[in-house]
Amino acid sequence: MSEEEKKVEIMYFYSDLYESKRNLLPIMRRLQRKRKDIQIHLINIEDPENNELAEIYGVNSVPLVIFLTPKGEVAARKSIPLSDENTINDIANQIIKGDLP
Repeated sequence: MSEEEKKVEIMYFYSDLYESKRNLLPIMRRLQRKRKDIQIHLINIEDPENNELAEIYGVNSVPLVIFLTPKGEVAARKSIPLSDENTINDIANQIIKGDLP
């Protein structure tokens, strides 16, 4: 399995009303620097381009973190801020070990 296939995708849905991308970027970079096995996507639900994505994943409140397995399946959904690094790391570890779908 290649390095790319082992990555846990994390989709972080947020709103400009509560958080700014400028504040989220340093947190995202720090997490990705510490963990080469995760990829984080910041998705602003205020941006009309993201309406379809928010609908597909059933986003009805923010912040919302959706964890995808390396195969693209939803493994977990948590209403936590991106700054909750311990929870994010714990869930990513469970997915990598195969403990979550």
